[in-house]
Amino acid sequence: MPKKKGATQKELANKLGVNVQSVSNVEEDKS
Repeated sequence: MPKKKGATQKELANKLGVNVQSVSNVEEDKS
């Protein structure tokens, strides 16, 4: 696997992690 693909996967994982955290925080606030 190319290094570029690995970096992209890591970036996507970080972005997803941030998005998931944000959504969880919003849901908690709504509750």
